[in-house]
Amino acid sequence: MQRQGVAAGQKAGMDLVPVEARKPEELDIAFAALKRENVQAILAVSDGFLLSQRQRITQLALRERLPSMFQQREYPEAGG
Repeated sequence: MQRQGVAAGQKAGMDLVPVEARKPEELDIAFAALKRENVQAILAVSDGFLLSQRQRITQLALRERLPSMFQQREYPEAGG
């Protein structure tokens, strides 16, 4: 799935930087990787874990001043 997303991004003229987080402590690592890669925006693909961490994700995105897109309304309701 990641390869398909990266390929679709390239066709649209964007470089996508996939990062994963499966545990709460990996969120900081993921956002540090995004910062190192100098990303300009994020798209959080929702799953059960990420949805449960929506407040932390929105806080990190705001702290890093990253425009964010989310698939579920719970993210904006959490401050995103």
